Formats: sequence, structure tokens, C-alpha cells
Amino acid sequence: MNEKLNPFHIAILIHVVQVGVTVFSLPRLCAVHYGTNGWIWIVIIGIAVTANIALIHAAVKMGGGRPLPEMLGLFLPKPVSGILQLAIGCMYALSACLTSKQYVLMFELQSFPATNPYVFRAGIDVLILCLVVIGIYNLGKAATIVFFATIPFPFFYLSLLHDVKLVRYTPFFLKDGGHWVEGFFQVFAAFLGFELCLFLVPYVQRGDTRWFYAVYAGNTFSWFIYLALTVLAFGFSSFGQLKDLLFPLLEMAGHLTLPVVERVDTLMFTFFFLMAVMTATAYFWMATELVTYVFPNIRKGWVAAFLIASTYFVSSIPNELSRVSAWLQLMAKLAIGTSFLLPVLLLIGMLAARALGRVKAP
Repeated sequence: MNEKLNPFHIAILIHVVQVGVTVFSLPRLCAVHYGTNGWIWIVIIGIAVTANIALIHAAVKMGGGRPLPEMLGLFLPKPVSGILQLAIGCMYALSACLTSKQYVLMFELQSFPATNPYVFRAGIDVLILCLVVIGIYNLGKAATIVFFATIPFPFFYLSLLHDVKLVRYTPFFLKDGGHWVEGFFQVFAAFLGFELCLFLVPYVQRGDTRWFYAVYAGNTFSWFIYLALTVLAFGFSSFGQLKDLLFPLLEMAGHLTLPVVERVDTLMFTFFFLMAVMTATAYFWMATELVTYVFPNIRKGWVAAFLIASTYFVSSIPNELSRVSAWLQLMAKLAIGTSFLLPVLLLIGMLAARALGRVKAP
């Protein structure tokens, strides 16, 4: 392939995949788990996410620009490498279908309680399959369109600044929280999607890792949006309200007014359908890449269709939003563990491969 991903598209792709419907509940998560002025943990967790990206960057650089499966094959037996890739691929595929189902159930709860979630999800899965099949280059271009279609919405919240009360930013920090470890996983999950960069290696200039600065840029922009909206929510609603509201940012959107739109919250949540689709598509694409490498004789389209169809039925087991969220939290914990442990494994493995003479030191 001669075409390479543009850093601009990479930055936007990372941002679009990261930001999902979790952003609407982010202030509540900070309030419940970290207490008063819990927004400060957005800064701390954002630093941890940046460090995680730096860890992946170091692993890719040490691997000399090799794709993930090729790096694993340098120090792991082929059966072990294959099983590991299939396990990670299944985790990503299940995370993708649960993400789309969570949006469908939230959309049903928010606007259309009579909507059949199974039919809606089937339509979304067909759309996701089409996006997976077109490849990562066209997916990056689609993400750019989604970005410019949705980027105005966070800035609409600036019109609520006159309702922000400084007294709500109490002088007490991190009081009445206490669930810091669980909160770390749940807030960190809002940043997930950056691990896509580990799978972009074959689609950029080999040996040149400067494109990783685009990954840092996309993540930093997501970090800024999360922090700004969470700080605004802590000043707009009282601490007690933030703990009780299921989706604080959607409640705040209900106070927004536009000249030609009556329900801005419904419009905003509808547009975030595009974000949910892009996130699910990216995870299905990563799963397809891993499974295809293990079974190279099967076309990617068939692999993607099998993953989407099989996870559709598996994700039908939890039929309530609370249960879907619980499953998604479990997948998020596994994904967070993978995002840290996999690059560490790659770094150790590449050092071992160099010691064995399989890889030349730069």
C-alpha cells in the first residue's frame, strides 16, 4: 500500500474514538468516587493516560516500526502469540458491541422508549461492518467528518457560564468520596481508544515514529474537553445533584437554547451516535486485524462479519442498561490492563529478541 495515514487524520481519529457517551456521566463519576472538587482527578488520570501512550510509543520505537503481531512473533512461540492475539481480539470485539448497545439503551431511555433495541442495534452493526470493510484510511477520513460535525457541541456549554456559582467549588478537596481505585478505572475508561495507535504502525511510514505526536495531540484535546466540561458541571450543579444525576451533562444540555432547536440535549445525544459508531468501529477493526493475522487465509470482510454477528448475540444477554454498564466496566478494566501490560511485554520481549540476535539494535 502506497497510501499512508496523515498525522492530522491520526490526531482526529484518536480523539473521535476516545470521546463517547461516557462523557455525559463523567462529572457524576468524579463526584461519586472522588468527592468535592473531584474534577482534579481528570488532570491526574490524563497524565496517566499520556504516560501510557509514551509506553506504547517506546515499545513501537524499540520494535523498529514492526506491526504488533510481528513483534510478538519475535519472542513468543507461534501458538502462544496466536492465542494472545485471539484473546485480545475477542475482548476488543465484545467491548465494541457493548459500546453500541449502551448507546442504544441510553438513546431509548432518553428519547424513544418504544424503539426496539434489537432492530436498532442490527442496523448499527450493518453500518459498522461497512465502515470496518472500507479500511483504516477511509475510516480516518470518516472520523474527520464526524469531528467537524460534533465539535461545536462542547462549546455550546459556554453559554451556561452565567449559571456557574463559585460557591459550588468548595474549599474542600476530595471529601465524601472514597472509592478511588474503582473511580480510577471508570474515569480512565473514558480515555480508552488511544490504544488504537498500536495498530496503526503498518499504515504509517515504517521506522518513523514522529506520527506519535499526533496521537499525543488527539489525546490532549480529549483531555481538555473532559476537564473543561467536568469543571463547568461542578460549578453549574451542586455536589449532591452531581451524585444523583445519571447523566449530568445531558441535564445541563437541557438548559441550552438555540434559535431553531427546542431540545438541544436530544440533538446533541443524537449526534453523539456518530461518536459511538466510530468507537465501536475502531475496536472491531482492531479485533479484525488481530484475528486476520492468526488466520491469514480468511478475508477481513468475513472475519469482521463473524465478529460482529457473534458478539451481537453474546451482548444480548444483558438486557438492561445497568447490566450492560457492568459488563462494559469489566471489559474496560481488561482493556486498561492490556494497554499497560502489552507494551511492557513488548519492551521486555524486544530486549530478549535483541539479546538473542533476532533484532538489531538501532
